[in-house]
Amino acid sequence: MRIGVVAPSTPIERSVAEQVTALAAETHPEAELLFHPQCFLTHRHFAGDDRTRLEALVEVANDPDLDGVWFARGGY
Repeated sequence: MRIGVVAPSTPIERSVAEQVTALAAETHPEAELLFHPQCFLTHRHFAGDDRTRLEALVEVANDPDLDGVWFARGGY
């Protein structure tokens, strides 16, 4: 199972993505997490500007090679 990850709110650190990937590999070895580069961008306190965050979500949601979408952080 391949899962795309985007950050609709604030960015995450690459070290956090690595930790989550390692944990998922231990607990759910059938899952492959693919963090979109947008997760690591910064625009003010967001993970990229509005357009960038939207485009990342649309890209991941429409990728036929992915089985699901997760959000790296919450948002309103």
